Amino acid sequence: MKTVYACAGNPEIIQLLLTSFDNDYVLNPMAAESWTQSNDGLTWTFKLRSGLVWADGEPLRAFDYIFALQRAATTGYDFAWYWGYAGGIGNWDAVTKGEKDVSALGIKAGDDLTIEVKTAAPNPYLPSVVSLWYPVPKHVWDKLGDDCAVNVETLVSSGPFIVEWWEKSNNKMVLVKNPTYTGPWQPQVDRLEIDPSLDAPEVGLPAFMAGEADLSYLNAGQIPFVEQCFPSQVAKNAVFATTYISFGLDLPPFDNINFRRAFQAAITAQAVFDPEKAKKCMVDAGYPNGQGFPEVEIWYRDQGGDNGAISGPMLQYLQA
Repeated sequence: MKTVYACAGNPEIIQLLLTSFDNDYVLNPMAAESWTQSNDGLTWTFKLRSGLVWADGEPLRAFDYIFALQRAATTGYDFAWYWGYAGGIGNWDAVTKGEKDVSALGIKAGDDLTIEVKTAAPNPYLPSVVSLWYPVPKHVWDKLGDDCAVNVETLVSSGPFIVEWWEKSNNKMVLVKNPTYTGPWQPQVDRLEIDPSLDAPEVGLPAFMAGEADLSYLNAGQIPFVEQCFPSQVAKNAVFATTYISFGLDLPPFDNINFRRAFQAAITAQAVFDPEKAKKCMVDAGYPNGQGFPEVEIWYRDQGGDNGAISGPMLQYLQA
């Protein structure tokens, strides 16, 4: 399965999204200069800016965006759920399951500058959802297939930066200004050097202090120090998300409703904490005082956003 966490070339920097949020969380038009919703709420029409081109000079067309989601729906993609669940794109689930042809997807290019999206139900927040919609250069993919994104020479940009150098063994790369880019948010620097080995705050902050890096992520222990020493240089970013651990209802012991009730009652949140009920439910589930309770594996993902920082405290909370 293809994963969004292995995207080539930092697409959030080198590719042009349809829309994007700024530092004040205001939605901005990017490749799409405008959008409208039909009276029945089921069709959104996005109008692209004229004059946008890929770094190789080819026009950036609506079908480059359409093709990107067609690939996502048909080639196995771990973020495909997003376009069905959050996007609500018509026939998305049926196409990803192979029940319908990709031509049945509720997306089409009306012309080179028009994208039409039909949703299964009215979706008033679709312009926000498409802030994660990247284009794929269909003219390059037709020649090279998926290999179009594995080499600097063929990794074509539509956004403000292009990849100049890429060390695949550690994913270090150098990005430079794209001279063909005419879209919003023009680059403010000529060159970006990206070194993933500095992502860990324990490594990144010392590098920042030594003048070897221009920014660093911070862990909880570093924040008070940095806020005191560099108060004007701290940038905070809100995370609009809920992180949770769910039951595998088809696997023991979570296939037993009494155990699930015990588990819920044992959570030490004021609204639900009821240790006596938890003990009774454990008896009803066949595990008096926890006797005979099987070992349970908890699978969680460190990849993506703040998952790594959140998972540890969540697991400690459950153990307590």
